[in-house]
Amino acid sequence: MSELPKWHGTTILSVRKGGKVVVIGDGQVSMGNT
Repeated sequence: MSELPKWHGTTILSVRKGGKVVVIGDGQVSMGNT
């Protein structure tokens, strides 16, 4: 059986202020060898 590919995630930032929440990310996800 072969090894499952490894996932490499992304950067996520969440800020909460005054009852509002903002979430941003760089949108980069890679799978396997990078």
